[in-house]
Amino acid sequence: MIPLVISLSILILAVVFHEMAHFALARVQGLVPEQFAIGFPIKPFYKGRFGATEFILSPWLIGGGVRLDPKKLDQLSYPRQFLIFVAGPAANFSLALIAAALVLGPVDSVAVNQEMSSSTITAIGMIGSGDVELGQIGGPVALLRMTCQIISIDPHLGSLLVFVLINTSLGVMNLLPIPALDGGHIFIDGFRVLLGKKSRTGQALAYSHFFSFYLLFGVMGLLTVKDIFTH
Repeated sequence: MIPLVISLSILILAVVFHEMAHFALARVQGLVPEQFAIGFPIKPFYKGRFGATEFILSPWLIGGGVRLDPKKLDQLSYPRQFLIFVAGPAANFSLALIAAALVLGPVDSVAVNQEMSSSTITAIGMIGSGDVELGQIGGPVALLRMTCQIISIDPHLGSLLVFVLINTSLGVMNLLPIPALDGGHIFIDGFRVLLGKKSRTGQALAYSHFFSFYLLFGVMGLLTVKDIFTH
């Protein structure tokens, strides 16, 4: 039970820091986020407003988000937008480096994070190319099982390693060029700038974000069900 609590706490902490980084960089750029959500904002058990920002806490803790006014975001240059979107993954990588440094020292921690990032990217590539069978793909439940096993072996060292693993994975995953993720914003906005288009408020873009968001949520749900019934 304790390893599960530790694993969930680390996951929640990683998500919170990720979203806080987006929020902070948006405020630095002069934007006031419309919404700050921890967990997917579906059937939240807490909703409150502080100033102009709505804060949401949902039991679906595998995600989160900071919603910005697209028209106000369009007023920023692409480099300033880039800083906002990359802030979340950067926060996760920074946390992973700090945790790894506590275990291995500053020099080795960089190598470990590079290796973990490379392994995550390789795994994603194998899934995309079909080199990995569907039965071998795990979701949040499989991840928690693995992290619980690591923590059970050595609670102190294991917790730090899980902290590095989750933050590195979260950082890499969010940089994928999928519309609902940070990498999607970075990629689409960069492409939009190259084409000379200034507005992000088109229907096609809105639909792509909507579709990809629920697609990701659906995939996570299916993987969760698979993990539960195939254990």
